[in-house]
Amino acid sequence: MWRGAQNAHDQRRLMDEGMTAAESANALDAARAEGRRVGSAAEERQRAADRAAKERRTRAAKICSNLAECRLKLEQWEAAAAAASDALALVPTHAKSLVRRAKAAVRLGEVEAAANDLRQEAKRKEAARNNAFAAGFAGALGGGGPPPPDVPNAAAPRFPRAPDQARGETMGGQMHDMGLQATAWAHGLGVAQQHEWLLDCYRMRVDDDMCWGGGQLRGLYGKQAGEDSSITTDFMVFCKLAVRHDVVPVGWDWPAFLRVAETLLPYAFEKADAKEKWGRENVFAVLTGGRSLRATAEVVYANSCQEQGPSAAMRAMTRRCRHPGPEWHDVGGRHAWQALARALGEDPAWWTSAAADDVGEEDEEDDYAEIVASRSAPWRAAAQAKEADDSQPLQPQDRVMVSGLVGRPELNEALATVLLPVDPVSGRCCVRVRRPEVGFCALDDVKLKPQNLSKMPLPTVAPADATDGFHPLHIAAIEGRAERAEFYLSQGTDPDLLDADGWTPLMRACLWAQAEVVQLLLAHGATPDVPATTTGSTALMFACMHGPLRPPPTMPYNAFRHKLTVESLLAHGAQPAIGNAKGESARMWARQSGAEEIHQMLSD
Repeated sequence: MWRGAQNAHDQRRLMDEGMTAAESANALDAARAEGRRVGSAAEERQRAADRAAKERRTRAAKICSNLAECRLKLEQWEAAAAAASDALALVPTHAKSLVRRAKAAVRLGEVEAAANDLRQEAKRKEAARNNAFAAGFAGALGGGGPPPPDVPNAAAPRFPRAPDQARGETMGGQMHDMGLQATAWAHGLGVAQQHEWLLDCYRMRVDDDMCWGGGQLRGLYGKQAGEDSSITTDFMVFCKLAVRHDVVPVGWDWPAFLRVAETLLPYAFEKADAKEKWGRENVFAVLTGGRSLRATAEVVYANSCQEQGPSAAMRAMTRRCRHPGPEWHDVGGRHAWQALARALGEDPAWWTSAAADDVGEEDEEDDYAEIVASRSAPWRAAAQAKEADDSQPLQPQDRVMVSGLVGRPELNEALATVLLPVDPVSGRCCVRVRRPEVGFCALDDVKLKPQNLSKMPLPTVAPADATDGFHPLHIAAIEGRAERAEFYLSQGTDPDLLDADGWTPLMRACLWAQAEVVQLLLAHGATPDVPATTTGSTALMFACMHGPLRPPPTMPYNAFRHKLTVESLLAHGAQPAIGNAKGESARMWARQSGAEEIHQMLSD
């Protein structure tokens, strides 16, 4: 019995000792975990302190570098070199400080020191380019590194590439070869962000051209350097090239964009600003599904800033934009650009000179006269050559051509729209004849015999010429690109060509209120009352679809552009009372969309 009690006592003692050991182990683990947590917190605090210190050094280096630039402008070479050296003492790889110190050294006769600074910067730039290429290549293979921004390129339609956009080693060529469209940068950004992003693209390229492009001073930098440079002109070159190279998304609101430009163009923008504002800036990101300010600028200008000189496209556009004349029509219009010039404190002679305005107007009249003179364009002969179904009598909204008149010879070869069917009593058909002249369109509502009217059937885009069912003329109409539209019209494309959905280019342009393209198409003979094959709706109805109560899906409603579009259609004989397959008219659509001015215009 005594032994049993002794055994029980020993067991309890061993259990107590085991529990004590386990508690000690747990306490030790807890102490270690607490030590790791405290150590991690300390490391995080240290990293935060290091980041803050780095940011302070960077800000101080920027201040010193800007001071060096000011000293350079004042021709205080020694002070400029000292300020740049102070910046480099804080951030040894600060690019602008190296370049500015080299400029000062050249002025001081220290050529070897300047060469050393430039060689150092060249090595840093080469290493950065290799690192960027490696990062982009790793991202393309699914490797490490931060993921690029989510840009759903595959979901966006791919429009034709501009003819003068070279392939090969340019960013535009690489994007085209990979099936990427130039407007991919805009996906995932709101309208306001798109405006700022494209402006930052221009501002950063101006900065890059100064730092990496052989010291090119243009835009803001050229004006500050006292050179004969205009920010407005330089920015117009960028905008025109962006339109030509398909960088601007469909439905771009140019007046709103230029209003934002008034607030941003007076200030410089460099890569550090891009990283702070947009999170990252890697020229190869666009090839892996992201966006890049520098890559987009390469597409716009058709060259890299490293080529140290303007591209052929930029040189040609610069010559054209020195005296814009008709150049403003596809980038917001004359008044918007004049407002921008005034906001920037610029008043170049060609913006306000009456003589320059007269030249522009004469040029525009000459262009319009050439359009009117092309009324015997190849598409007319092709349309007449098509075999019309003579068994079907003429119907309202049919497109016809007048011929064989003796009493009214001025109407021969003019386009017309059938207003009413053939009158069984008189045997004549009421038609509205349109004769575009310089600046206006003469309308004649006359009754003619059917034998004096030739049906002109509407062609449909051939599959070989179509992109997603659109002819390039339809795409130009959607995007408001009058120059491109005029190119295809001058090549003999029928202005009433139907796309795969049965819409004409005029309908596409009216839906987005692309007033300049609307006027161009009408001048080339587009028929305003042609119905869409599926719904029977006319171009005038599509022009009235959007309003304050039903704005366009991708842009703000622009009352001026919609009103101008409707006025142009009415001036060329569009009929407000025509109904579609559902019995809806343009007046009904204007009332439903809340476009009161347009509704009143159609009711008068």
